[in-house]
Amino acid sequence: MKFDVAPLLKQSVGAKHYYFIDEYSDLGDGDLCLIRGEVTLVRIDRGVLVQGPFMGALKAVCSRCLGMFVYPITFTIQEEFYPTLDPLTGVQSPTLAAEDLVIDDYHIVDLAETVRQHALLAMSPRPLCTPDCAGLCPTCGQDLNVDPCTCLPEEQKELMTNGTLT
Repeated sequence: MKFDVAPLLKQSVGAKHYYFIDEYSDLGDGDLCLIRGEVTLVRIDRGVLVQGPFMGALKAVCSRCLGMFVYPITFTIQEEFYPTLDPLTGVQSPTLAAEDLVIDDYHIVDLAETVRQHALLAMSPRPLCTPDCAGLCPTCGQDLNVDPCTCLPEEQKELMTNGTLT
């Protein structure tokens, strides 16, 4: 997800370039996530505005049944990138803040880290394979989506241990 923005930086403010992204991205866990979207790069006074909607699908573990499933995500990026060098003169740009996203010395915008961060933020902290996932039995660990549990309800177990249920 790298784009050469030197031609865009040489254009006037408001100039736009459009790109379609359809590639795999590593979200940091070693698994690849397919990311698709249309990104618009807009020349702004100090750099380039990158914006666009994205969607993807990544492997996730259900927070209830612990099963693997494909988790769909959607997110929108709207970030400003600033050049480290002026593309016309080659002069070092004014000091950038530590939190600024930069266009490198070769005038390349690398969206990989920005896409990774937005994709991870789009994911629920407790993903579910289905909204009605029954989860696991807390006693025996049976996946309740597959088969019902054969464990007795807690009240019946308590009565049996006290010798009051026959």
